[in-house]
Amino acid sequence: MVLGGRKEKVVMITGSTSGIGGIFFLSSTHGWAIGGPSSAVFRTTDGGASWNLSFPGSSYSLQDVWFTSTTEGCAVGFHGSFYKTTNGGASWTNVSGSSIRDVHSVYFANANYGYASADDGYFFTTFDGGNSWGYTASATGGSLTGT
Repeated sequence: MVLGGRKEKVVMITGSTSGIGGIFFLSSTHGWAIGGPSSAVFRTTDGGASWNLSFPGSSYSLQDVWFTSTTEGCAVGFHGSFYKTTNGGASWTNVSGSSIRDVHSVYFANANYGYASADDGYFFTTFDGGNSWGYTASATGGSLTGT
């Protein structure tokens, strides 16, 4: 497992009726996972031994999640969906902008600066910890699926 990194821990999440789209571990104990079309967000505080549903879903499928601390995190998904939590994932706020592009992946370099990749060569950036997001088109025009 790589702490503070991407998709390196094998876990079993009960309660998910569909595939897990994104998983993130901040430490050896604190982790979050996004689950399928219902966009459920699961969280663990015991290294994946048990998981709790922390968000019932959004209107669109969420694809990825990233946390900068045990309380601050963002989730991204289809149709330009951006969600932010300030309480470890117990509740989420929709901070989506005006984009309709599907967002596939999110990454934060520090507590304030993050970016996300999307369809049609678009990428999104935030400079305020995920409270607001702006977007730019890259020269590729193709889908950007990783950060």
